[in-house]
Amino acid sequence: MAQSTKRALKIIKAMRSATFSGISVTELAQSVGTSAVNICRDLDDLMDEGMVEKRDDGRYQLSVAMLQIAAAYQTDYNRMASRLAEINNRINNH
Repeated sequence: MAQSTKRALKIIKAMRSATFSGISVTELAQSVGTSAVNICRDLDDLMDEGMVEKRDDGRYQLSVAMLQIAAAYQTDYNRMASRLAEINNRINNH
């Protein structure tokens, strides 16, 4: 996996804890263990893809699109879990 891809994933993970307060480039650089220049470059890429937003105060947060991906995953997961429970009940009742 390319270094920039790994950094972008680390950035997304670091942003999980700052959903409402946002996070600064400096905080991300410390969390990810890279330079602010690399963080800015990766944030630009993530913003171009609609995964991250820059707030008016200069901090960054996960975008609504990222949250929609998470919500879609949760919906699919719940649907699958329900279906598996149904199958399990059929197996156990026969």
